[in-house]
Amino acid sequence: MKNKLLIILFSLSTLTAFGQKKMDNKYITWDDFVDGFGKEMVSAEDVFNNMAKNGLKNNTMTKMDFTFVSDKKRKSNKVG
Repeated sequence: MKNKLLIILFSLSTLTAFGQKKMDNKYITWDDFVDGFGKEMVSAEDVFNNMAKNGLKNNTMTKMDFTFVSDKKRKSNKVG
């Protein structure tokens, strides 16, 4: 349950970071990727550290679910 909550929080922070700019492209631009990379690394490290505190062991396979949110069904279908 805690892992799912962490994943949801990580997903929301990612969507919030990139969702504030209206993008004409279907996917994230290289400039947006470069601009947000440092923040994403910090977020990923926070998620990992929280998972480790909750019992994640090194070299353990984990299964994670991600949810993508879009304002257009066509865009959502293309993610798959």
